[in-house]
Amino acid sequence: ANGVPVVTIERSPYANGLFRLIDTSQNLHLDRLTLSGGWASGSGGAVSTMSNPNVSPLLTLTDVVLSGNRSDSDGGAIASSGVLFVNGSRLRANQASTRGGAIFAGGLANVAIDHSFLYGNSAGSGGAIFAGSILVTNSAIHGNAASFEGGGLRGGSVTVIDSDIVDNSAVGGGGGIYGYG
Repeated sequence: ANGVPVVTIERSPYANGLFRLIDTSQNLHLDRLTLSGGWASGSGGAVSTMSNPNVSPLLTLTDVVLSGNRSDSDGGAIASSGVLFVNGSRLRANQASTRGGAIFAGGLANVAIDHSFLYGNSAGSGGAIFAGSILVTNSAIHGNAASFEGGGLRGGSVTVIDSDIVDNSAVGGGGGIYGYG
């Protein structure tokens, strides 16, 4: 893939009410796709893999753009209950009322981000990502905000390799990274 999305799924700016773009409890691979304008009252404004609490699906994003999505709960763009791999993707201007402005990974879910850019996302905690385990490599986490903790990342285990975490802010602590556990 050359990194340019070839398909766009976007909620109409004239639509009324909530509209989650993708909801599944199955393994899912998204490649060269733009998801924009999703809005959910529950977790995952654009994509949710949390509909069945008895499964932990694998969610893989390659060369995907997620922008302008929001959740009135967790995960402005993505809510995952399994393993989440994000590669060569851009997550920007997503918003969650509680946790994970771009990404929320619940329970024992793991998040791995590689060659990606997360910027301008916001949430109560974990402006860009809120997860139990977070691995970020060769990526940039810029300009995200949390009204409580972890402006960039909030996780139990956080590993960052060859990446930039810059200009993130949090009122309660951990402007760039807030670790717990």
